[in-house]
Amino acid sequence: MDTANFMLETRHGVWGAQVPLKPKPPSKKRRTFATPVSLSFMDGVEGRFVGLLPDREPSGTLH
Repeated sequence: MDTANFMLETRHGVWGAQVPLKPKPPSKKRRTFATPVSLSFMDGVEGRFVGLLPDREPSGTLH
């Protein structure tokens, strides 16, 4: 089964989703999500690409 995986990290936590893919007729190559994407809070996530954001809120303006 083919799936699409999403991961969103903010300073307030990590959210993730995994959604199965289904064919999109009449095309033989195109696919779409089988269900709506719903992000879930993922407490205690560890790994190589987690924790890349700085610990503090940036001071000043964004631009």
